[in-house]
Amino acid sequence: HRLRRSLASRGVLWGPGDVVGSGALLLDGGGPSPEPGLLVDAAATANSRGAHLLAERLARVAVEDGAGFDARVALVEALRWQGRSVDAEIVAADAALRARTGEERAHLAITRALNLFYGLDRAEEAMAALEKATESAAQTASVQAVHSVLSFSAGRAQEAADLGRNVLA
Repeated sequence: HRLRRSLASRGVLWGPGDVVGSGALLLDGGGPSPEPGLLVDAAATANSRGAHLLAERLARVAVEDGAGFDARVALVEALRWQGRSVDAEIVAADAALRARTGEERAHLAITRALNLFYGLDRAEEAMAALEKATESAAQTASVQAVHSVLSFSAGRAQEAADLGRNVLA
């Protein structure tokens, strides 16, 4: 097990680009916990590949090992995509306390709004989260784009069009 963990931590078994394979092997190899940053990267990549159960495992270990905001956002995403919206909102509330920059707040607002709107049927809270995030200069176009999509989904076609025009301007 030690040799496999050592090789995985250096990206030798799958190559440096496959953090998911390395992260999974590190979790299953026994011994001390792997570097939290590698686990966060692996969790985010697993989410992007649709491997949300694995992403949850990776993100939870990263959180337990002291990783901060990014690990929690990866965990929120994993839970949201598994349909565990209440659990995702609990983690999102914790992540909100750890967001330090406008970019982090905007990223979390997008994730949280999607969960509130589609997962918890709390459309007004979702819209309010996006409006608050738009006040910061970071990722304004991304926040407005998601706001436009949610407005359209809520049956507010004109609002969606207006927001969409702002994004494209």
